Amino acid sequence: MSVDNPKVRQCALETCDEDNLPCIHSSDRPLIDRKSVFVAHAARVQNITQVKGVISKLMKNKKTAKATHNIMAYRIVMPDGFVLQGCDDDGETAAGGRLLDLIQLMKVQNIVIVVSRWFGGTRLGADRFRDINKCAKQLLEEAKLDKIKPVDDNKSRREHKRRDCAFHGGYEMVKSFHNLGNELHRLHSALKDNVGLNGCYKEPE
Repeated sequence: MSVDNPKVRQCALETCDEDNLPCIHSSDRPLIDRKSVFVAHAARVQNITQVKGVISKLMKNKKTAKATHNIMAYRIVMPDGFVLQGCDDDGETAAGGRLLDLIQLMKVQNIVIVVSRWFGGTRLGADRFRDINKCAKQLLEEAKLDKIKPVDDNKSRREHKRRDCAFHGGYEMVKSFHNLGNELHRLHSALKDNVGLNGCYKEPE
């Protein structure tokens, strides 16, 4: 999510009431690996508008905006159990998905997290993913953002079951119409066989 990313530029241009933005937590100490520097930022969010607002505010910081990569992931659990989630690699291939995997494994919800990386000149290979997730995990734990009450799994299952039942009822209705159509087609064929060319009904032989 560098400033060259069109999605970030668009987000930064959106008007946002910063008074209503959640508190943004940042790493107390950067993680440094072979001169590459990693810093995490996270905030509790309730909707996509807040996600965009948090990112927009972060990008107003010149140092953060100039990071080589700003890897982002968010996960929001709605009151009905529906989950909104997404991620952005910002050029660090597959890093966003791994960051999203982390917050899923930690069962953290209603969160947006951004890990800024400033490249130090040495390629880190797969170690960069470890550094990104380690930096994110440390912040979530230190800021106690990992203590957010998880969604009620039983409620979620009940909600999915209710939706499945509604779908099943619709399926049964479609199935009934299909059977009725087959029966009408059979009756039409039988009637056609017993009608002469002049349209008069013929008694079965």
